[in-house]
Amino acid sequence: MPLIGKFSSPIRGGVFYVGADGEVGEDPGDSELHPLLEVWPALIIVNVENGGLGETRVRIASTAIDDPVGPAVFDGTLHIAGGRLRIGDAEDETVVWLPVPPGELRVRLHVSDAEPEVHRSRKWWLSGYLPNRLDIVLPEL
Repeated sequence: MPLIGKFSSPIRGGVFYVGADGEVGEDPGDSELHPLLEVWPALIIVNVENGGLGETRVRIASTAIDDPVGPAVFDGTLHIAGGRLRIGDAEDETVVWLPVPPGELRVRLHVSDAEPEVHRSRKWWLSGYLPNRLDIVLPEL
């Protein structure tokens, strides 16, 4: 696994971005790929565990991750016109900027599976859990 970077940080509000800096593209409408995601042409918004509950761990790799944290919930392309990929929280407290070739960029996003104990001990408003680990694979880098 060629690791590009990794970090651990509390994500206040539980909103995490992967995508272009600035413009996100046309409104995607009601098409839902996964209950944790909102996907725009240039941006993926991921609901993660709120920072008040702990840190979210993120790994960024090229080609593949040998031991992904869980299932792939997105495998597609984002339009990164400016050649800069933003990976981080919505509040700009923890953000990684990666130079990428301008244009369509393939992105695969894996999220952590919830442990059975988590379902019993916390009340989640979404699909039963919110992940606290993300693997972002950029196979074309």
